[in-house]
Amino acid sequence: MPEYGLVPHCKFGDKIVRAKFDSNVRLVCVAPANDDINTVFAFEVSTNGVDWTNSGLKFQYYEEPILNDVFPDGGDSRGGTDVYFLGAKFTNITDRPQEFNCKFTPTTIKAQPKIMPAVYVNSTAITCKTPGGWSKGDRMNLQITFNGVDYDEHGFTFVFYHIQEAFPRSGPSNGLGGDILISGEGFRAEQVPKCRLNKMVTDPISVTWNQIRCPMLPHTAGPTFFGEVDFAITANG
Repeated sequence: MPEYGLVPHCKFGDKIVRAKFDSNVRLVCVAPANDDINTVFAFEVSTNGVDWTNSGLKFQYYEEPILNDVFPDGGDSRGGTDVYFLGAKFTNITDRPQEFNCKFTPTTIKAQPKIMPAVYVNSTAITCKTPGGWSKGDRMNLQITFNGVDYDEHGFTFVFYHIQEAFPRSGPSNGLGGDILISGEGFRAEQVPKCRLNKMVTDPISVTWNQIRCPMLPHTAGPTFFGEVDFAITANG
């Protein structure tokens, strides 16, 4: 209580600001502005403005980054895609991985957000790998934080595609058996999907969110060929 002299304060280096009691185990204070981004400041607290802690905790400022784009904006739901944040004024703070990370938040899947460590590339690029384990494709809200608390509000999205099955898995070697249907979620024409049958790459006949329709090509050996050939697709080029 202020009348008893219990007014909490925070000290960032030599700058002191008022704090507030959030609970009996937490104080909250707003960091004062500081242009010095090259110094690691000592951080201490006081409940009476006189007696300060000697915790050895540190606080560092960084220049507010500029975020322009994310590339690519889609990948496999199994994870492992390298996503790049492009912009300017990025800072190399990879010594604090618990604070420097990317967050993928589902928009339709009922699941908790997943957080992945970010990696500094240079002052204009940061990368992080996509997490796996999604049950189906979805459009995710993608955000990055440099301090573990303040996530950006640029509205970037990342679409996970999920391939469920291909049907049919056989057909006549003259190529007159109809189309091959790829079922799943997260398919987009702007991601330039491709079909590959017997090492021949073609554009799909059509692309919707839930389906890629691939042509069934004739075999190069002629209509009498019998046997297995490779079949694959890419949903993001």
